[in-house]
Amino acid sequence: MQRERRMRQAARNARNAAVVALCLSMTAGCTLLDAFSAPREEADVTPQIRSVRTETVAVRQIEEPIHLTADVESSIQFDVEPKISGTVETLHKKLGDTVEEGEPIAQLSSEEVNLAYEQALAAVDQANSALRTARQELSVSRQEHAAEIRKMEIRLNELQRQHNKVRNDYDSGLATKEDVDRSASELESYRQDLELARKRLQSLNQSDRIAELENRLADAELALQLRSEALEQLTIKAPVGGVITQLTLIEGMMVREGVPVGRIEQVDPVRIVAYLNEEGAQYVRGKAELKYVLPGGEEQGQAPVSYLSSIPDPERNAYVLELTVPNRDGRLKPGMKVAVELSEEAELSALAVPQYAVLEEGSRRYVFVIEDDIVRKREVKTGRSTPSYYEVLSGVSEGESIAITGVNALTDGERVIVERSGKEGQAE
Repeated sequence: MQRERRMRQAARNARNAAVVALCLSMTAGCTLLDAFSAPREEADVTPQIRSVRTETVAVRQIEEPIHLTADVESSIQFDVEPKISGTVETLHKKLGDTVEEGEPIAQLSSEEVNLAYEQALAAVDQANSALRTARQELSVSRQEHAAEIRKMEIRLNELQRQHNKVRNDYDSGLATKEDVDRSASELESYRQDLELARKRLQSLNQSDRIAELENRLADAELALQLRSEALEQLTIKAPVGGVITQLTLIEGMMVREGVPVGRIEQVDPVRIVAYLNEEGAQYVRGKAELKYVLPGGEEQGQAPVSYLSSIPDPERNAYVLELTVPNRDGRLKPGMKVAVELSEEAELSALAVPQYAVLEEGSRRYVFVIEDDIVRKREVKTGRSTPSYYEVLSGVSEGESIAITGVNALTDGERVIVERSGKEGQAE
């Protein structure tokens, strides 16, 4: 019996050992299978590294030079015009005389102008007098009010002490409730009177009357200034230096404001006059001088910009440009044609990137800068353009490399393989 039991136990042990061995074998098989399959899975998820071509951000010519034909004119062919009407009283110059700018040519007289000046002078005196009187009266009134307030403050303190005594008497049975109420009412009424007095003093410190008189004085002084200027305009002065080539003035004759009475001419310096469209005017604004070239292109020079109209000339529908050129040797003669260069070399060129390297997202524009084979998405501000390039106002610097292929597929921070471009470092 015992023997049979031992045999059954041995059979169970052998069966259990076989099961354990089978499990260990399956586990080892799974581990080996994972080991062999892992590299393939990792290989399947390894990303592809893109290859991109690049171009160096460089300064390129964005626009062509702008030239304009201009006329040479005498710098002075200037009409002499009275700035005010009057009677010729004295002639200081005659026909053919040489004059300097601002030098008197004739003196006018005008009773109307003289009377207006005297009236303006009197108005200033009256306004000054009224203002002084008002300030004195205000000062006195302030002093009186301040003194009255000090008295009222002393009286208020006395009333406060009396009221306190009445209350003490009431507590001691020496005064009635009516006495206390009467004292309190009198105290409060006086306190209100004092507050009103203080407000009246404050209103005096902010007197509208003084402000009104100050404004009246300012207006009178402005009117006097205008009348003084009119008085000065009775002297007809040379608007520029040169030779008087026309003069129609005679002592005793009447002249009218704005009606020419003479002419002064000068050819040293001369003027170079051109007419610009809106684009040309934009180039010239802010410039102190421009380059001009004489016929044949051999002689050239720089000339200061003496005038650029702020609005177009209605007759020509163009902006008027004038350059002033010294002409002591007389090589520039009225009637000649010269070329004026409106654009400077620095204005024609700018930092630029290819248009096909720019990614547009809504109203924003981006380029992909390559730094150590890593893509960096960077926003740029663009300006002028050519058929192939955008001017870059901000966002990249000269010498940086940007991707010019596959920009629609690139992402910020992506690693790439850089291929050399035939345009690397070149400028148009």
